[in-house]
Amino acid sequence: MKAFFSAISVILFMSICGCTQNNGYIGPIFGSWSLKELSSGSEHLEVTRETVFSFQNEVVRISQISENPYAGVSRYGNFTISDEYLSLTFLTELTPDGEGSRFLVPSWLYFPKDVMPLIFKIKELKGNRMVLVLNDGTKELTYSFAKTW
Repeated sequence: MKAFFSAISVILFMSICGCTQNNGYIGPIFGSWSLKELSSGSEHLEVTRETVFSFQNEVVRISQISENPYAGVSRYGNFTISDEYLSLTFLTELTPDGEGSRFLVPSWLYFPKDVMPLIFKIKELKGNRMVLVLNDGTKELTYSFAKTW
């Protein structure tokens, strides 16, 4: 009987503390998105491992998934979204010489390393599909995603 009440308590706690945005609103970008394609113009760019963007509240986590759970890489930042644009700002770390700092950007995604925030044009955000375009002044990158949850 004690195990039954413990199980009910856990389920109740999880439902109350579920992953939602402030005030219970879950917007179209909320959740986890798997990168399906990355291109620059007509050129397909290779992404070496599966990459997932996870959005919750104002926080984004970009993870490079590995078969070895200890070998994956994650980068964290903040995001804002409007009807047309998604803005990402990543955390910083001190440089090895201790004289400055640098942004911790996901280098495998061809993001500029010294420009913040990154401003993406939202080309499509409907249902389970999202397409973002980043123009860094030298090239235009198109990121296509499928929603995983």
